[in-house]
Amino acid sequence: MEHLGWLTIAMRLAMAMALGACVGIERELADRTAGFRTHSLVALGAAAFGTMSLFDTGSPSRIAAQVVTGVGFLIHVYAIGYMHGDPGFWRFFSYLNLFIFAMGSLSIAAEPIVKPGVPPDLLHYTDPMPQALVLTAIVITLSVAAFVMTMAYRSFQLNGDDEVSDDVEDRRIRELADRMSESDDAQEAFNDARV
Repeated sequence: MEHLGWLTIAMRLAMAMALGACVGIERELADRTAGFRTHSLVALGAAAFGTMSLFDTGSPSRIAAQVVTGVGFLIHVYAIGYMHGDPGFWRFFSYLNLFIFAMGSLSIAAEPIVKPGVPPDLLHYTDPMPQALVLTAIVITLSVAAFVMTMAYRSFQLNGDDEVSDDVEDRRIRELADRMSESDDAQEAFNDARV
């Protein structure tokens, strides 16, 4: 493991934030969303996450546990909307929480290193779970990155830029909500006038 001084860590984080800020400034000059503040903070967070993995404290499977927890959180957020109104809502989330708990506890298993004092018949045995979780995290990361890049490329092909326009259905729902809000305001004004 690499041992870093505090000055080196601070310089790495500052450099990441500065590079993210450069991307953000470029986006703001082009009148695009997600500008200076967003890109600088995302770059800082990514650099902090990567730098944290260089410290020689804890298990090497720590990053895999964090990826499992992060992906589990995203699944929870998505499933809240997807399962809304379903009669098995509570059962689904009970099973999902149990699954995430089990995966999180598996990812803190013993490191894939043979420790001293292991009996000779178990000398070549190591715990395969950390390697499996790291490979799973790599596959998930690559697949999500490929999906995002494909969507950005397709958006660029269709629109000539990487900005995603509002969906027609989203626009109609927003207009309907505005009309309902206006009619509610009119109803309240009518009721106030009657009193």
